[in-house]
Amino acid sequence: MRNLLEYAINVMKDGKSVVWTGVGPSLGKAISCAEILKRKYNAHQISKICYNKVEDYWDPCLPQLETLIVRRDIPTIHILISRDKLDDAEPG
Repeated sequence: MRNLLEYAINVMKDGKSVVWTGVGPSLGKAISCAEILKRKYNAHQISKICYNKVEDYWDPCLPQLETLIVRRDIPTIHILISRDKLDDAEPG
């Protein structure tokens, strides 16, 4: 996590915004990194939450069985951190 923050801090020094994306188990880390960066630069934030649809195919061990298809919705978050003021009408 420290390497990501160091990289993002360097990007914020040169640029004006960073987007953090977390998928599944990494949601918490993406939120933590975004909050740390937001506080360091007193920046503005817009967050978007969605689901990624994933299909897993499991081949059977026995030839007479059918292939198992598992469909999952994996939560995803995108967090825009910007030094510039963002649109107040934008939800998130």
